[in-house]
Amino acid sequence: MGGNLTVAACIPGSLQNIDVKGKIVLCKPGGPGFFGFGDFKGRGVKDAGGVGMIVTNYEQSGNMTYPTPHVLPTTTVSYAADLLRSINVEGKVVLCDFSGDD
Repeated sequence: MGGNLTVAACIPGSLQNIDVKGKIVLCKPGGPGFFGFGDFKGRGVKDAGGVGMIVTNYEQSGNMTYPTPHVLPTTTVSYAADLLRSINVEGKVVLCDFSGDD
């Protein structure tokens, strides 16, 4: 996703040229879908074929996460969890499995 905030924030239409079909997508904070509009980011992921989201929050939020409605399976991870750093560790494998009704 590089440095493109529109793509990193999972704004609808921004993921069309990225292979997210069948994948869980990491979405950074920002854009109109952060506070109270989680379904906005979710529509961006779902429209591109993604099956789930991991949403990070802002550094200023520390350990806090915010409950928001979503259109697909989603978890919110606090900035303090340092997820972005751990994703960039070479050789590290991450497996997520969501189940439930559509």
